[in-house]
Amino acid sequence: MEQIVISKNMRVPNFSETEREIIKYWKERDVLAKSIKQRPESQSYTFFDGPITANNKPHYGHALTMVIKDVIPRYRAMKGFRVERSLGWDCQGIPVEYEVEKELGFQQKEDIEKFGIEKFNNLCRESVKKYQRDIRDLTERMGRWVNSDEEYATMDSWYIESVWWSLKELYKRDLLYEGYKVVPYSTRAGSTLSNSEVALGGYESVLDPAVVVKLKLRDEDTYLLIWTTTPWTLPGNLLVAVGKNYEYVKVRYKNEQYIVGKDLVQDIFKKDYEIVSTVKGSELIGKEYEPLYPYYREKAKEGAFTIVHADHVTLEEGTGLVHQAPYGEEDFLLMSDMGIGMFDYLDDQGSMKEEITDFAGMFYRKANKYIVQDLKKRNLLLKEYDYEHQMPMCWRTNTPLIYKPIKSWYIKVSEIRDMLVKENMDINWVPAHVKEGRFGNWLSEARDWALSRNRYWGTPLPIW
Repeated sequence: MEQIVISKNMRVPNFSETEREIIKYWKERDVLAKSIKQRPESQSYTFFDGPITANNKPHYGHALTMVIKDVIPRYRAMKGFRVERSLGWDCQGIPVEYEVEKELGFQQKEDIEKFGIEKFNNLCRESVKKYQRDIRDLTERMGRWVNSDEEYATMDSWYIESVWWSLKELYKRDLLYEGYKVVPYSTRAGSTLSNSEVALGGYESVLDPAVVVKLKLRDEDTYLLIWTTTPWTLPGNLLVAVGKNYEYVKVRYKNEQYIVGKDLVQDIFKKDYEIVSTVKGSELIGKEYEPLYPYYREKAKEGAFTIVHADHVTLEEGTGLVHQAPYGEEDFLLMSDMGIGMFDYLDDQGSMKEEITDFAGMFYRKANKYIVQDLKKRNLLLKEYDYEHQMPMCWRTNTPLIYKPIKSWYIKVSEIRDMLVKENMDINWVPAHVKEGRFGNWLSEARDWALSRNRYWGTPLPIW
């Protein structure tokens, strides 16, 4: 370092210039390459560096993680290990698409199709390259060492081919399948999100219409009362769930009879009601009711439009009778186990499909208003009020997520879950509590991973 001199008379050192001289010194002497070549491969230390998402200019978060990602490999190299210091770039997916969509003023996926998918993908590629330059500049100025010979980018052809190989191996091991599952979905992005992406978006308070709706029993002049904050799911109602061990009552109110959870009577009717009889939830199971809408009437042959037991029923709020439609994970599993064929009447942007004739073309949140009006007109609405609750938000578009039955490709994580949990016990976690805490808990509940996305800038699936 003999060429880098700080004068004794310099009252304020020029740190910026000194940094540049040090970087120049490293480059001229190829110090990084020597730190690798001088150490035997038998003494390798592998540092898995999560790839950087190149979708915007670098910020404080990049700087913080870069320090950590440089300190550990540097320390290991100083201890005599051979550290390759690879660097990865996560180039594809919603973050990059969304950045380009903002520049073009696009609001939905159809805008991309009208513009041209190839042109759009080329802009995505250029956007990634632009931000890669900015991030590389910061990486160098911070003094972080990265080995360009070990660099990879998810948009490179060779990398995409490696993903295809992985998918082939999963298929050969019967760990890849196509199926319906209810997953978090962003109508603005037009794509599913993983659970970790949902965590990134957090939750915000949203005001939705809460409704208490009447469903007439087939064999008597009595109504079941169901409660929901998602009126847009009512055209897809297929079942009503009760708790088999809960007590329910038949109530006479304003010349009509209703069945509700005993503990919720006062909250629902307030006054001027009469309890006619009391029954256990188990006595209600199997009773049939008339479909609220005619769109899926044929599902009665599969066991729909009946009262069933479900473990997720509670008496904490609502009516004690739970509306079941394909847009809830527990609902979906219950109906699938019964052999009821699934469907999805929302398009990629969250608008009602043509099969929902009365509300076709309406965005699901807009449809709430008109469904409530329709129920009022048909005298099937007992109560309506505004309800503030927490909703998961899309981490990129800051719009509410819904849970939507999506047909996509999944990896059978559940089949190898026990092995993952076992292997985790042999890992030396720092800090130690992560092993059986946050990461261990996540592994023990790991679900099948939906790996396909209905987007354009990504790795194409080699499946036909």
